[in-house]
Amino acid sequence: MRVLSAGTPTLALLLVGAAALTAAAAPTRADPRREAAIGTEFLATLRVPTDPPQVIAPDLAIYNVPAHRAGYLRGPRINGKPVPPCADWVTVLPAGKNLHTDVRCTIRTGDGSLVYVEYRGAFAWNDAARAKCQAGGPLNGSELYFRIQPRFRARAGRYSWLNGVVAVGEMTALKCGEGSYTEYDIYLVK
Repeated sequence: MRVLSAGTPTLALLLVGAAALTAAAAPTRADPRREAAIGTEFLATLRVPTDPPQVIAPDLAIYNVPAHRAGYLRGPRINGKPVPPCADWVTVLPAGKNLHTDVRCTIRTGDGSLVYVEYRGAFAWNDAARAKCQAGGPLNGSELYFRIQPRFRARAGRYSWLNGVVAVGEMTALKCGEGSYTEYDIYLVK
């Protein structure tokens, strides 16, 4: 048996050949098969009202979801509303334009069931969106990048199907200041 070493021409040819085959077989980023490979299905719209932030540090604020203001989760297969405990921990990244959101929330469905939802997300401020929000004006999803990745947990029964789904969401409305809220459209990944 012959052992191939780094200096062996046969080994070099094998490695170059393997690299060429791998590169030829791998689709490129612009390949339309890669862009359209994952589909989604609308799950619900989630609207979460928030109290003024508890500013812990310049880069961390907690937004509580108040019990006295109505939010909702509305969709073809599930309807309900956020109830305490429910809060959003927002972290501002070093440059100040990108933020991460970390939400934990309970949803009480229309039939009285409880569904736990948690999601992390990212949003990127631009100067115009930040100024509009600070002035109390509402923003829509086209004014800034804001995406979330919800995960659900439910008891066995009517909503247990949520335990096995992957979901994504996008912000559709954001209001800062008095009467603040965030609204998302959430989609199941097929």
